[in-house]
Formats: sequence, C-alpha cells, structure tokens
Amino acid sequence: MTQGSPVLPASVRREQIVSIVERQGFARVTELSRAFQVSEVTIRTDLDALAVAHVIERVHGGAVAGHR
Repeated sequence: MTQGSPVLPASVRREQIVSIVERQGFARVTELSRAFQVSEVTIRTDLDALAVAHVIERVHGGAVAGHR
C-alpha cells in the first residue's frame, strides 16, 4: 500500500494479510498497521478473526502461518 491509499474493506485486507503471513511465515502487528495504514487495534482485530477461523495462528506481536 502506498501513502494516501484508500482504506481497504476488512475482507480484502484480511485476504492480503493471509497472503503476507503465508509468504513471510510471520508478520508483526506494527508492520501490518503501517502497510495498510490502519491502527494496530484494527490489525489485531483482523488477526484475531483469522485465528478464530483457523487461517493463521496468533502469537505475541503478530501472527504466523498455519494453525498448530
């Protein structure tokens, strides 16, 4: 995302978060917040929803790929 980009709908943002986590293996809340230009609270909410759906696993500070 570039500066000045419109805020993505949650569903689109979450799909992109999953892609990032799967590609990198781990993603930090702070980095995702900066990349998507949303608050850390918004990213935590997204990560929590993805973890409940067993798409990613929440860990301290971010998320990892897969669900253990």
